[in-house]
Amino acid sequence: MDLKAIFLISFFALIAVFFYPVHKLYKRDAEPRVWIGDAILTLLGFSMFISGFLSGDVVEMIIGSAMMFAGSSLFLTRHVKCEHRAKRFLEVIFSVISLGIIVYGYFVTGSLILGLLTLFIAAMILTSFILSYLLPRARR
Repeated sequence: MDLKAIFLISFFALIAVFFYPVHKLYKRDAEPRVWIGDAILTLLGFSMFISGFLSGDVVEMIIGSAMMFAGSSLFLTRHVKCEHRAKRFLEVIFSVISLGIIVYGYFVTGSLILGLLTLFIAAMILTSFILSYLLPRARR
């Protein structure tokens, strides 16, 4: 049997083993389709990272790892009902790492795709900050 096939079978088995307790834990608090979407984003990022690692594609590894951290931050933000400082710290750290990975990957590889992602993310952040300051003044 091929090494990649063995890896994929074990990967999906681990996903099934992980998702059952998570589903039982959060079944009461949130709609399953909501948190499953966040978990799927994280798992797609992980599988993209592993696929890039096995094929040697650095851009795929960078995008996959950024998706993993973004999905983890999104999951913490939406579904963990806790006001502890460590949770908020992890949310911010995962978000910053996700953005930092893409920017660092662009500077290391010089890839056009990562450059466009960097510009798009920078434009979104700039727009959100501008609107967050202008909208309260416009509503007065």
